[in-house]
Amino acid sequence: MVFVSSLVLFSVAWLIHLAWWRTRPPTHPSKTLVLVFGLTPCLALFVWWATGPHAIRLLDIPAILLFYGGATLCYFITYTGIEETSPSLTILRALERSGEEGCDKEMLRHEFSRQHFVARRLNSLVREGLIVPSGDGHVVNKRGLRVARLSAFLGRIFNIHETV
Repeated sequence: MVFVSSLVLFSVAWLIHLAWWRTRPPTHPSKTLVLVFGLTPCLALFVWWATGPHAIRLLDIPAILLFYGGATLCYFITYTGIEETSPSLTILRALERSGEEGCDKEMLRHEFSRQHFVARRLNSLVREGLIVPSGDGHVVNKRGLRVARLSAFLGRIFNIHETV
């Protein structure tokens, strides 16, 4: 019952997400996604509490929420790869289109400039409130600095070195 309940809960959140994005994509997709997947179990708990008798036992609710939370976090990770085209997927798609001939470095450079990776990511960072426009460029704000420092800290923990 825990697995099925978690799956139903996740499916409801995902369908809300799908309907919202198909009808009117939000300005802040990441925040909205957290809101949708965060409020769905709250609404489900309210419905569970307000109705009765209950097919789901009170003792099963923590397990349902833990399973739902894990599935939701996995989906968030997957969604970030869908929301913005990843460089790795761009390379794979270019190689697929080129067929047996493959791509040389110049073709890949053209593909990356065509995709406008930097402009899209800058716009996303501004939208999410991590950087602000300044003159001809951008400047990281306090929130963005915290995110950057957290990322660097986690990189050191896992021995991941930045290459720029």
